[in-house]
Amino acid sequence: MNYTDTLTYLSELTTIQVIGMLFAMICLFCITWTILTYITTGLVSSAKDQNKELLDNMNRLDTKPNINKKLTK
Repeated sequence: MNYTDTLTYLSELTTIQVIGMLFAMICLFCITWTILTYITTGLVSSAKDQNKELLDNMNRLDTKPNINKKLTK
């Protein structure tokens, strides 16, 4: 493939093709960004910290006085 073949190929791209390629690139960029953010967030906040927060909330709710006794066990 020489220079004139490449130039001919590039000149045959239509506006719709360019818009479609830009749309696909934006979609792939967003998907990649989301996956990498999900992975890095999972590595930073460990499950142990999340379980501790859950247990703290459960203990706080257990010690809270119940207003309506019908809703308790």
